[in-house]
Amino acid sequence: MSNRFGDGGQAMGRILTWAIGAVFAVVFSQAPEFAQQYQQRIGGAIDELAKIITAFDQDAGEQGLQRAQALARLKENADPLAAARGERMEETIGRFDRLKRQVEALRQAGPVARVFAFARDFDTEIGRAAAEDFEPAVPVTIAGFVAAAIGFLLALFGGGTARAAVRGIRKRRRGRLEPSADVKDA
Repeated sequence: MSNRFGDGGQAMGRILTWAIGAVFAVVFSQAPEFAQQYQQRIGGAIDELAKIITAFDQDAGEQGLQRAQALARLKENADPLAAARGERMEETIGRFDRLKRQVEALRQAGPVARVFAFARDFDTEIGRAAAEDFEPAVPVTIAGFVAAAIGFLLALFGGGTARAAVRGIRKRRRGRLEPSADVKDA
């Protein structure tokens, strides 16, 4: 059966594909700005965690203990509150170390690689806070343009998102325009 839209259906599909590509480009172009705002928040988190760890180390030192000894004592304590504090402190120290590694990776990465470095060890708590206060920026940097191009190309060639949307719309349009079996038999 021939397409009632002729070449117009294909043109509509191309327009929709390019529009989806443009949306992906705009969304991806914000990645460098989000990474930058995320990196600022990491700095603040590292500062706060460092204060907590320093205070813990001082308390341990006043008891004649090294950090590892103090953590072990807390975690092995029969009091559930003390044991939980030991576990929580160990998690805090681990997070501090992860964030320090990530901020160093972000500092060493180039503008485009920075986006991937922030995604590699993404901290959900910091990411959520950065997303809540995120303010989009016009991508006027090379990193912004590259991220936009990646988003555009992903929409056009990756995963078939745009193609799937076009097929779905075409199928719906054909379903509405082709006569039903009841009408054909009449």
